Amino acid sequence: MIGIDDIKDVLIGLSGDTESWNSDLTSNLDDDLAHDIVRLQIELKLLKDSYQRNDLITVQCALVRARSMLLSISNFFKDLADDTEELLLSKKGELPEIPGGYDVPESYRYIIPKSC
Repeated sequence: MIGIDDIKDVLIGLSGDTESWNSDLTSNLDDDLAHDIVRLQIELKLLKDSYQRNDLITVQCALVRARSMLLSISNFFKDLADDTEELLLSKKGELPEIPGGYDVPESYRYIIPKSC
């Protein structure tokens, strides 16, 4: 499976820049995301367990912690989205225009999964 960390090669390769990014391109992005997801799962388990025990103080604590992890994950993706947008804007005029009705060539075997 191709990971999120692979985007670093493209961002750096197209820009030639290794430093002016919103994302931390010096770290392994897959590991960073996996770490935050594990932390979120821990907080959600605490939330579920404390709710089942009717421990509302711990519920509140778990909600605050889960929110923090959700924001961290959200910011991870926002930074990547901002980086890709900035790259597209900085390369406008250098990259060819996408023609109307363009389809990815079949040789890529690019298939979008159908919704469940």
